[in-house]
Amino acid sequence: MPDLRQSLAAHEPYILNAIAQVLGYQVDHESLIPAGDLIAEKFLSDERFDALNQRIPSFVKPAVAALLKSEGRIPVNRFFRLYGEIETYGETRFQREQPWLNPSNPSEWLWYHGLIQKGFFEAPSGLQENIYFPEEIYEKLSIDYQLPLNMAVDSGQLLIRPAAPREVAQVEAGNDSILDLCCLLLAAVRSGHAVDSLFPVFGSLKTQFAIDVLQNAGILDEDNVPILKSTEFFLKTDRFLALLQLIQTWKESEQIDELLLIPDLYVDELFVHNPSKLRTHVFHFLKRIRGNGWWSFSGFLSAVKQEAPDFLREQDDTGSWLIRNRQKSQFRDWENIEGEYLQFLLAGPFHWLGIVDIAYAANNKGLSEEEKSKLPISAFRISRMGEQSLEASLATVQENRQYRLANQEKTPPKVTIDGRVAVTAGTSRSLRYHIARYCEWEKIQPDRWIFRITPQSLREAAQMDLPADKFVGMLRRAGDRSLPEPLMTAIEHWIQTDSQATMFQATVLTVTNPEWINNLMNSKDTAKWIQQRLNPNTVLIRSKGEEAVRRALIEMGALTDMQN
Repeated sequence: MPDLRQSLAAHEPYILNAIAQVLGYQVDHESLIPAGDLIAEKFLSDERFDALNQRIPSFVKPAVAALLKSEGRIPVNRFFRLYGEIETYGETRFQREQPWLNPSNPSEWLWYHGLIQKGFFEAPSGLQENIYFPEEIYEKLSIDYQLPLNMAVDSGQLLIRPAAPREVAQVEAGNDSILDLCCLLLAAVRSGHAVDSLFPVFGSLKTQFAIDVLQNAGILDEDNVPILKSTEFFLKTDRFLALLQLIQTWKESEQIDELLLIPDLYVDELFVHNPSKLRTHVFHFLKRIRGNGWWSFSGFLSAVKQEAPDFLREQDDTGSWLIRNRQKSQFRDWENIEGEYLQFLLAGPFHWLGIVDIAYAANNKGLSEEEKSKLPISAFRISRMGEQSLEASLATVQENRQYRLANQEKTPPKVTIDGRVAVTAGTSRSLRYHIARYCEWEKIQPDRWIFRITPQSLREAAQMDLPADKFVGMLRRAGDRSLPEPLMTAIEHWIQTDSQATMFQATVLTVTNPEWINNLMNSKDTAKWIQQRLNPNTVLIRSKGEEAVRRALIEMGALTDMQN
């Protein structure tokens, strides 16, 4: 393969400027030394390259791994299909849009960091354009980039008993709805909504898991505050690539530890284990399953126990005695430890991330998310999306695999004349995030959220530097022809004059003597409770002031009759 200097020499100066800017270099185009040579010299220094290698984001690593497994090059069409295209720009548009500052996919991230190049290579069918690592980069990454493939189990098919019909009585399909939960979580923590209000809808375990993954992905900081640039990038990323980012982050995280989340397991602090290594074993178990039918979970346990019984606790490791099942006396019994761990992973994170569909032996309709999380699953299958994400997360790219990208989120929000805004998973996550910050939260369901535009919600948004006129512009750009113009006009008028009308709850007081009303309005004890005088004999009073007004009327010689 060409070296880095040869590869960079083929670039236009404005492309080299962009790469240099991303890498933090200064390029002098009037120097006698070509700009590409200057960049290559700095880039290939061990210190600079190691620093860049450490910065490769988790969602980009599958693309790096795929190139390494393919000896440093992959045909352009296949690479772009898997990891996104590198858009072509003229110089004027390139300088105007500055795509190097916000790469939209793994391909562009690698391209603008100078790690990959495009070139033609000989193939059986003739010359073929490839994405490739320049020679020096391939050599460095081959040494430094360690793929988690050192499994102690056979790489062939994992033989499992198919599920019986009775084991598939109730099905829960896996999906990518964790992306929508993450979107809602980011809006909640940014606008001050309580995260635990989402527990009844999504379950506390799944919600906390989403928070942990967002923190590990560098999207939330340690105080659960969104990191703005990372948040914007995550919300605008294609759904499959965003999901892959969450999967890869979780797979590699050593901070998220499922063993400590399983209620029935006691894990002594002296028990040494690597959470990332453990779940990587499970990724490989699933990858070895052939076929897309339903598989018995008990059959899965039997197959794993037969082939890799020590994947969690090494047989000669005295630490094996430091983990036990709280509910079952035989604490070294494999099914009560490894079985519980595999049960939690499949019914929890692997299902939440859409990799597996799960099934129960009994119908559980009507149960809450919390109640369902306590039930054992009896069967599972790899979802279509799971097949794709397993391949990408394990960097096993097949020649005939075409990734079908998920919902492109082009459905506009549904806005009604009464100020309600309904959004679904088909609505842009970035747009949903902003709508949630401008509106009151009226009804949150897993697949549909309903918000409401109110003067108070617009005031609160303004306090967070979210002006209402930007919200109107956002809705106009995203809405369809059904966008109610009177509502938009009312919001625009409100921006100019604040509230034009106020609706409040009050108590109507009617008396026979108008003088009593005059006395109430002139008394410092009761005047503060009177909202409005409707006529000489009638006023509206605040509900909290009912007792004070009633006492004052008694002092005037009038008993008050209460009517509903």
